[in-house]
Amino acid sequence: MTVHDLSITGCLIESFHDVPAGRRMTIEIDLPEEGTVSLLAESVYSRPDFGYAVKFVDVPPQARVQLARAVFTKLTKSKSAPGG
Repeated sequence: MTVHDLSITGCLIESFHDVPAGRRMTIEIDLPEEGTVSLLAESVYSRPDFGYAVKFVDVPPQARVQLARAVFTKLTKSKSAPGG
């Protein structure tokens, strides 16, 4: 599974399987420098031939902190990159 557009509230998951809106699932995301976080997610919409978007549901406080640090680190690194 490849994750795109990660935020503290959800992400886009690259997949060739259709997932109907409203489906709940547990996903594990390997966060650089933070380790793996397990999250309850609910599908929001599908993007044909690419994947589906999910929102995170009932995120435990520690997982929320890990997500926030990972997103902050990614944003900080992309802004310091040449041309970014």
